[in-house]
Amino acid sequence: MKKIIFVCLGNICRSPLAHTIFQKLAQNNQLNVIVDSAGIGNWHQGEHADPRMRKIAYEKGYDITHRAKQFTKNDWKEYDIIFSMGEDITSLLQERFKDSCNNNIFYFRNFDPMNPLENNVPDPYYGNKNDFNNIYNTIERTCQTLVDKLRLKEYPFNKF
Repeated sequence: MKKIIFVCLGNICRSPLAHTIFQKLAQNNQLNVIVDSAGIGNWHQGEHADPRMRKIAYEKGYDITHRAKQFTKNDWKEYDIIFSMGEDITSLLQERFKDSCNNNIFYFRNFDPMNPLENNVPDPYYGNKNDFNNIYNTIERTCQTLVDKLRLKEYPFNKF
């Protein structure tokens, strides 16, 4: 069974949304996968996702119940695939865990069918409702693409 984790800065906006959407889509496709999310920082540890993100997700049929947690050294070994929400996240993870990291980290946005050359999912935290809606749309379509790839055993899921 594949184990996948989505990582962003504080684990209250982007990664918990990706976690929730991917998990529901995978279940709907009867795919056997363990899904989680984390942040590189511990600022929001134990907190619910941002209420603005939870509201948009709920309006679209998703219930974000995840509580924020920090990515740890053990996560490198525990998860088959790590999806980073951006270049800054990947750099910080590789710098902080340089003795543990391997080649199982990917830019989430590289699987966005509308913008596969982009590495970053913008952080909506300091933005407005429109920013949160845009990020929701980006994450939902990218999660759908990733679930399709998992179902078909295509890259990156064929590596592990």
